[in-house]
Amino acid sequence: MNNESNIDINKYPEPNSSSKNEKENNENCLSYVAFFFQVIIWISIILLIIGVIINSDNMTLGGGIALGVSYLIYIILEFCSPICKYLMNINTDQRMYEKMGKLFITPPVINFYAECYHYYTHHYTTRDSKGRIHHHTERRKVVTHRDSYDLPYYSFKDVSGLFLLNLNQTKAKQKVYIKLYLKKEINFSDPISYSDYINQKDLFWRRNRYLDSLMHFSETRYIPGMKEYNLVKIGTYEPKFFGLSWYILSVFLTIGGFYRKYVNSFCISQTFKIRKLISTRYNLLEPQYIQQYQPLMPQLNIIGQQYNYEPQNTGYCSNDVQPLLPTKEEIEQAEKYQDQIPNYGITSNGGVIQDIPQFNDPNYNIPPPAFVSVGGDVNLNQNEIKPNQNIPMNHEYINGDFNGNVTGNNPNDINGIQAQNIQNNEFL
Repeated sequence: MNNESNIDINKYPEPNSSSKNEKENNENCLSYVAFFFQVIIWISIILLIIGVIINSDNMTLGGGIALGVSYLIYIILEFCSPICKYLMNINTDQRMYEKMGKLFITPPVINFYAECYHYYTHHYTTRDSKGRIHHHTERRKVVTHRDSYDLPYYSFKDVSGLFLLNLNQTKAKQKVYIKLYLKKEINFSDPISYSDYINQKDLFWRRNRYLDSLMHFSETRYIPGMKEYNLVKIGTYEPKFFGLSWYILSVFLTIGGFYRKYVNSFCISQTFKIRKLISTRYNLLEPQYIQQYQPLMPQLNIIGQQYNYEPQNTGYCSNDVQPLLPTKEEIEQAEKYQDQIPNYGITSNGGVIQDIPQFNDPNYNIPPPAFVSVGGDVNLNQNEIKPNQNIPMNHEYINGDFNGNVTGNNPNDINGIQAQNIQNNEFL
């Protein structure tokens, strides 16, 4: 990295630290629900004590049942809460910058997953204590095939822009921690790449959809090593009774709601989005693309000193995929996907990338256009199912052809299909 000192940190707008986004609203809703069950626990304990004192079996039984159920739900809610995730991932400011630096150079992953299954009616009988026989029916799910596939691509570029911890707000409000919530956005750099993605998704569906009556499909985009909830410690002051062990103790003592308030009193909130662009045909590390994405290059600003990454260190070019340049016909056909390509810009103050609402939390799990009428929840007829068709079991390597034409196999490639068929002796 290049170290450029004497950078004026004030020229950059303050990171978003106070606005209530949808995630924060969901966190507050979960906190209110947990606090509700916390109150139910207290009421149940009171009823249980009163029932024991006045020797009321009904009140004692009711209080005990309410206590057990509410306590179990309360424990689950508390340990699944965001504050628990934050306390499980505490970092110093320097350590957080190091993690961000690694995330900037980490290649993203787009994974397709399919699970083919059907339901059948299971009949069985039971005999009660008086010898009477009872017949029962039960609907059971049978999984017959699973397939997982990582989309291969030629290169990627990180376009996250400037990252700096909101130290000014922390000092102004005399806070000790920053609750840093990381988002991700993985998109394509050009219409050709998006067209290749649609073709691969279509091929994946074609390979799996007709293996059984129903199919569950999911597409997951992620950055390996990225954690959404990060609690960053600023300075050397350490609040008393602060940490995961104290939180766990407060939960079992049913005062978790008050401890959340205590933790939040030392924190401000900040959100940052890591953005990656993928290309299936072009090398985004070539000079023309480096110049194009120069304003979006990831940067770290650490206490007034700015660290800019070298262009070759903010992307990746695969040696395993050797794509062909798109033909004129492919370029013309891909023009319809132009609206799927983000056009990021920098705000007038510089350093912060403008967010594009269209690319916030899209639904990737919808089927490709060719399979809309036979989505995974559509029950196929028996004559439509082809369970014995030839499905590759290891890796289907796309050797320079992203149009669904397989030209070779490489079972050792990391982007391969990890397909697993349930063995016959596991069928019901």
